[in-house]
Amino acid sequence: MKHATVVCCLLLGLLGCARTEGAVVDVRCDAALELKSRLLLRLPLLHETATSVEPDGLWRELPQPADRVAVIGFAAEPGAWRFSPAALAGDWNEPLAPPARRRLDRFLTHARETESSRGADDPARGRALALHATRALATELIGKYKLPVVFARFDAAGLGEDVYVADAIRDIADLARPAPTLIWLRDGRQRVVLTVGAEDEEVTRWSRREGREGAKD
Repeated sequence: MKHATVVCCLLLGLLGCARTEGAVVDVRCDAALELKSRLLLRLPLLHETATSVEPDGLWRELPQPADRVAVIGFAAEPGAWRFSPAALAGDWNEPLAPPARRRLDRFLTHARETESSRGADDPARGRALALHATRALATELIGKYKLPVVFARFDAAGLGEDVYVADAIRDIADLARPAPTLIWLRDGRQRVVLTVGAEDEEVTRWSRREGREGAKD
């Protein structure tokens, strides 16, 4: 895990600093390049980069207390701010920490009123609920609760919600500034990794450093 730890710290803007802050967004979509184009209209300072690292489990490598890192939509171990895909889709039997349960219940109530959630059939309805709840939780936990690191996964494939997801990522990145936001887009054929909020020099140093570390593995 040494390589993953190094890359994770670089991705989240450590680069020799004493703290780790930022947002990580992973998106399952229909067309990664089209979603990238939508994001460029909203976040013109996006950088595309190459990495073999995946976001799953990176939260375990961070020098942050577990209750200061939110993990939304990933298959993660239980924690103060951990939301499983099933819970986000409205499964009330999924175990959650009390504060997380209160926040999710509130957002699911509102999400059920959205047009996309009302019109979708199961299981798409649950995925539409999860999409809206993920955006609401991520933006609140960054903007209101000031959690230093938030991981958010959007499963939007087949839902026709690319515009909504692009807006959600813009909101997350804007709230996370000046810390970086790291974005994985994947559609089953292509995988695109983007960064926003990191300085050009940081992105260059990350790419060069990862190349050296990868050669050692």
